[in-house]
Amino acid sequence: MSSLSSGLNSSCSVVAVDFIDRFRKTPNDDLNHVRRARIISVVIGVVVVVMSTFVGAVQGNMLEIAFKVVNLLVAPLFGLFFMAMFVRWATPLGTIVGAAVGLTVACGINYWKELTGTQGISFLWAMPLSLLAQVAVGMVVSLLPIGRRPEVKPEDLIVKDS
Repeated sequence: MSSLSSGLNSSCSVVAVDFIDRFRKTPNDDLNHVRRARIISVVIGVVVVVMSTFVGAVQGNMLEIAFKVVNLLVAPLFGLFFMAMFVRWATPLGTIVGAAVGLTVACGINYWKELTGTQGISFLWAMPLSLLAQVAVGMVVSLLPIGRRPEVKPEDLIVKDS
């Protein structure tokens, strides 16, 4: 029950704070915010209950399906953070191209059988291989002179009195 409660609470927070509050033109008082959060919680709860009635219609192993769906975005999202934190020469272009490649690799591995009709490698390889492809391509594309950041020399940082 605590996992369901925390999932519902975090989903409600994302919808209320990241979407509704961000794009509101008028300021919001606390009473309206709490009232809207309750309504959003009820709506999300009803959507989850309705969707759960159709779980029996899903064919295949539920664990495999959950891994395939979740891993589509986990590795590319981690790759974005990895490029920003650990690759000093990363450029926006290289990072975006790498993310597109990582997402393509994850989709290819996860849905190979549906796309080609032949058996591919296990869905468990989607996350590590897509992350590896994303970081490798992102690093290589970041080294290209397209979209590179101008290099700052140490002497340009010195403030000179005029």
